[in-house]
Amino acid sequence: MSQSITHVLDLINQRTSIRKFKPMLLSGDDKKQITKASFSAPTTQFRQAGSVIEVSDPKIKQQLAEICGQSYVANNGLLLVFIADEYRNIAIAKEQNQEHFMYKKPISLINAIVDTSLMAQNASLASDSLNIGSVYLGSILNDTQKVIDLLKLPKYTFPLFAMAFGYPDDKPDIKPKLDDTNRLFENSYDTNHINSINFDTYDKKVKDYYDSRDSHNRNDSFITQIAQGGHLIQGKRLDIAKILSNQGFDWQ
Repeated sequence: MSQSITHVLDLINQRTSIRKFKPMLLSGDDKKQITKASFSAPTTQFRQAGSVIEVSDPKIKQQLAEICGQSYVANNGLLLVFIADEYRNIAIAKEQNQEHFMYKKPISLINAIVDTSLMAQNASLASDSLNIGSVYLGSILNDTQKVIDLLKLPKYTFPLFAMAFGYPDDKPDIKPKLDDTNRLFENSYDTNHINSINFDTYDKKVKDYYDSRDSHNRNDSFITQIAQGGHLIQGKRLDIAKILSNQGFDWQ
């Protein structure tokens, strides 16, 4: 195996979220490399149904930080919001006197979510290769409508998540993830794996990880988080179906 391939695999397998950055903006070249990698991601049917908004205005950054409840949303070298975007395609179709109903179907949003997520992962991998840290911010969904208003998003768009980038000022341990024993099946989904696989060993790894963290140390585990599940549907996140409909994704 070549050294370059090993390097890429190491970047993927050793990735960890960085939440503390040095107080400086990314260089223009570093920012360009990250966004270029993002736009090079695979895309469904060549529709390229994802867009990115760079948030450079400190006031908007601070408002997003308040929505997210995370100070590092305002304190980073680059903040990008990844948008599932069918507005562009609908506008192009209208200019050609073609109003395709497909853009208002659930499959349209699913494809846009896939496109946009691949863009973000490319950006994350590019930043890691440049020794730049990053963290995904699903917390913008704490108040999706306010994010839509702040960023002046038109219909047929939806802010999936943000990503903060910066020169790392922290080196957290790698968070243990479920491996192929729990998540890789052959030919069909094995519903028995929940009963046949003992999660205790993995859960202990997660507990040890949280206990040993230098920052955000806490007494927690994978099983506890999944069983409680409340953090996934708190507050205004319950309004997302209505907001999607208002944005034009009305499932007709």
